[in-house]
Amino acid sequence: MKIFLTHPLIQLIISSSFILICVAVDRSNFKTCEQAAFCKRHRAKANNPVYNVQPNSIKANDSAVEAVLESSVNKLKLILALLEYGKVRMVIDEIDPIRQRFHPTIALDGEPKQQKFSNFEHSGSSASFVANFGEKNSYKIVIEYIPFRVNIFTDDKLILSVNSRQLLKFEHYRNKVGDGAEDGEGFWEETFKGHTDTKPFGSSSIGLDVSFIGYKFLYGLPEHSESFTLKSTTYTDPYRLYNLDVFEYELENGMALYGSIPFAIAHGKKRTAAVLWLNAAETWVDVNLAIDKGFILFVFD
Repeated sequence: MKIFLTHPLIQLIISSSFILICVAVDRSNFKTCEQAAFCKRHRAKANNPVYNVQPNSIKANDSAVEAVLESSVNKLKLILALLEYGKVRMVIDEIDPIRQRFHPTIALDGEPKQQKFSNFEHSGSSASFVANFGEKNSYKIVIEYIPFRVNIFTDDKLILSVNSRQLLKFEHYRNKVGDGAEDGEGFWEETFKGHTDTKPFGSSSIGLDVSFIGYKFLYGLPEHSESFTLKSTTYTDPYRLYNLDVFEYELENGMALYGSIPFAIAHGKKRTAAVLWLNAAETWVDVNLAIDKGFILFVFD
């Protein structure tokens, strides 16, 4: 037995096996953020338009509010509704698009049932829309108009904020002018591994930041070969959500695997907050830890 373990040929075979395992993943088959034009644009955070709510566009009832978001680039329609069990649904879409976007409502078990606000406040001269809901009115939604931002409070404590970093970027459908070079790299067409993706109406990506305030741990975004708690992606690629039928992957990496669920949840001793990003497209998620504040998700697809 001793001679068998120290035989040089056996050592060579064992060493070679480990080498083969280590180099099994061909990273050239996996797209990086740098190779995805829309991911590269959003992550650069350059020339992001600032969206404001048009106060005179507010239409509210006892369970939902609609408004128009305006920037120097385009106008968007905002719908925010209160659903059963304290869930808040937010939909942002183009106004009078030249082509309708796909809405992945097939993923839902029927149309979500709305719940009534306990009360809401809005006037033509106000700077925000405020609505209370939940037991003892312990939850509150505040839509700030200039600039656009949505805050959710529990017991007057801010727990979640949408667009607090003003990273909302909505690329609307358009007709190509000239060669389209002014729209940027990969806006109308891009190629990866010999496969060309043409975009006859241009890129239609969306980016938005979501902040979880006061939490130390953030979970979710399956399926990735990563730790249970999500890690900061400040110095790495974002987490990629894209269904890939692969059998080779790296450990401790946010590269895409089979199965993608755009759901993240922050959990603490006293409260829990979660976000479901329901959009049928390749998605990249940056995770940043703000010291003493919590986690910030920057989602773009």
